[in-house]
Amino acid sequence: MAGPASKRVAFETARLSLARHRLQGSDCGEAGSAHAALVSAKALQVERVGIWRFADDDRVLRCDCVYTLSTRSFGQGEVLSTPDFPSYVAALHERRVLAVRDAQQHRCTRELSGYFAAHDIRSVLDAPILVGERVIGVVCHEQVGAPRSFEQEEIDFAGSVADMLAMIEEQSVRLELEIELRGQEQLRQQLAKLEAVGRLARAAAHDFNNALGMVMMAAEPLTDHAEPQVAATGKVLLESAELGARIARELLVLGRDAPMDACRVELRTSIEALLPLLRARFGEGRAFVFSTSVADTTVRADPLQIERILLNLCTNAAEAIETRGTIELEVRPARELEAHGPGWLVLEVRDDGVGMSEHVKAHLYEPYFTTKAQGTGVGLASVYGTVRQLGGRVLIDSEPSRGTRVKIVLPTWT
Repeated sequence: MAGPASKRVAFETARLSLARHRLQGSDCGEAGSAHAALVSAKALQVERVGIWRFADDDRVLRCDCVYTLSTRSFGQGEVLSTPDFPSYVAALHERRVLAVRDAQQHRCTRELSGYFAAHDIRSVLDAPILVGERVIGVVCHEQVGAPRSFEQEEIDFAGSVADMLAMIEEQSVRLELEIELRGQEQLRQQLAKLEAVGRLARAAAHDFNNALGMVMMAAEPLTDHAEPQVAATGKVLLESAELGARIARELLVLGRDAPMDACRVELRTSIEALLPLLRARFGEGRAFVFSTSVADTTVRADPLQIERILLNLCTNAAEAIETRGTIELEVRPARELEAHGPGWLVLEVRDDGVGMSEHVKAHLYEPYFTTKAQGTGVGLASVYGTVRQLGGRVLIDSEPSRGTRVKIVLPTWT
């Protein structure tokens, strides 16, 4: 057993290690919890240290991580239902530290005897993690095997560990907010560029339409000319002018000046109607597969724009596949991080093609940026502008040689 002086040194070393722990990255909270569990287990020489957090409106207590001293390893956390141990929860809200020699019999902890027996836990030194006035979790120091009475210095150390974890929690929340703000600023700058190009596109599209109107008026009579060669030339001119008109409509969408009448659109019907055309266009080398587990796939959208979105995304996916591959289309409910609440569906298009580099992803929504020899760079920018008009979101996940996943989040018809 270590002497008082050596214990004091161990505790101060542990506190210093926790204070110096640097938070960085999106998983900084989890890393901080793991570091605290390891440092505490070594300082107190207890077999298990778990960092638990309340979740689901405090209905459950979930273990973020548990460190086992003898094996020097981290394990997967458990989930316990708080209504099963009200006395223990009340004690966490009433006490600075809960030090119990006989955990399976003590009035504050015996409700957890099943958990203790499963892990051969005899004694506990538990300190609530308090942020502001709210208990958000608890750091549990668990003595395995023989019972143990904890000394005051050890109790004080457990309380300081909980305080450090509260600071780590606050810092990680602040860091996450800073990361989110930086991302919003980058998005704002990207949107500003898109708006500027959109205004230019709108002006160009109006002038272009005027010129095309005159070409079409001049070309249409030629299609009925008695001379076959003149009629053929008139047909080519008319078809070329119609193609230009379609491109102009793309520019109008990009400039957010095209009318859009939202109505009920059945995604299943739109996709199933489009699949035969896609299969005929891209041949046998590319398989198109559609699936959905949703009975009602109705969204609030513009039917022509949904068709345009599907064509653009499926064309991009097919062209990303160099020889043979699969394009999967799926309609499903939006998950928690994809939408701001219920009432959203996701149209997801996945391919197993070449994927995209970080450089390409940084310019995804910039009009006229393209990596294709014959591409215009208007397609995805048009999709983005259209989805924003519909009140939705575009989410893209892609890595080189691992394919691309595009998720269009749209509001359902209510």
